Amino acid sequence: MMKYPTTRVYILIGVMAVWAAAIGTRLYFLHVVHSADYRQRAERQQQRTFEVTPPRGIIYDRNKNELAVSVKVDSVFAVPDEIDDPVRAAGILSTRLGIPRDELSQKLQMQRSFVWIKRKVSVTESAALARTKLPGIYFQKEHRRFYPKREMAAHVLGYVNIDEEGMGGLEYRYNRSVRGETGRSVILTDARGRSFNSLEQPPAPGANLVTTIDENIQYILEKEVMAAAVRTRPKGISIIAMSPSTGEILGMANYPAFNPNEYARYSSQSWSNRAVSQTYEPGSTFKIVTVASAIEEGVATPTDVIDCQMGSIVVFGRTIHDHKPFGLLTVKQIMEESSDVGAIKLGLRLGDERFASYI
Repeated sequence: MMKYPTTRVYILIGVMAVWAAAIGTRLYFLHVVHSADYRQRAERQQQRTFEVTPPRGIIYDRNKNELAVSVKVDSVFAVPDEIDDPVRAAGILSTRLGIPRDELSQKLQMQRSFVWIKRKVSVTESAALARTKLPGIYFQKEHRRFYPKREMAAHVLGYVNIDEEGMGGLEYRYNRSVRGETGRSVILTDARGRSFNSLEQPPAPGANLVTTIDENIQYILEKEVMAAAVRTRPKGISIIAMSPSTGEILGMANYPAFNPNEYARYSSQSWSNRAVSQTYEPGSTFKIVTVASAIEEGVATPTDVIDCQMGSIVVFGRTIHDHKPFGLLTVKQIMEESSDVGAIKLGLRLGDERFASYI
């Protein structure tokens, strides 16, 4: 006699079918619908990508003497999951790197796969830290801007920040060309939680820049600026040496000066290139332009005599005086005595349009 399945068997089969359908549906959502999302989560847990600064192009003077270069240095980072005793590790790092212990302790207890400890450390700091062989602490090579002549031409060259971005001077003006292309480095974590580096995209070096600055002339200018600063104790001094035939800047010096290798130690006023960033009245130095223009246009010669009207003249309703009364002066004497009245009369001879063309 045949036995037919009981109700319990049907119920069991139904439950198993529902269970299998639920598992199949779940697998479908995991492997098909949400596969991209879970893949991204796994990658975030297993790898960390960060930027590697490129070597900036070399900045030269006109004779190819190096004024700014890039050197390779170590940057220190940590993988907190690999550090068993964050407090102890923070103490060791604090001693070697000069960073507050509490700040390091907080970093090392973060739930992250990567954290910077200190970027672009000195050779001494790198060697001291390497000897500790702390687990979870690693080194990454980066490039740091270095100015071998220290303060020389600092205001012309400018400086860069920790990410090698130009922040002043030529470094800022030509940053896009000189900086180069940032690289990518990946930190991979295996199933046991061990980390290792894999360079994904090497950085591309920046373009070199040749300036019109002459290192020897620049040295002389800065020496004279410092001598004048000692004598007069001014708030600021600027000197520019320019080629009269081409207009090229051969040297440009300012006081106060700063060392771009350590620019953060100086006040922001020290970073300013006064020679090009501040406006000055040219004063009597502009008489050179007036007199030269008059001679060039043939409206006067060095020996022509000009009546300086005893040091007083009215121009557009305003009376202008010389520093002392002058009567008849030659054009040459107008320059020697710095006569405002004589220079004004030469400017009037030129006329507005011709005079403007020389300014």
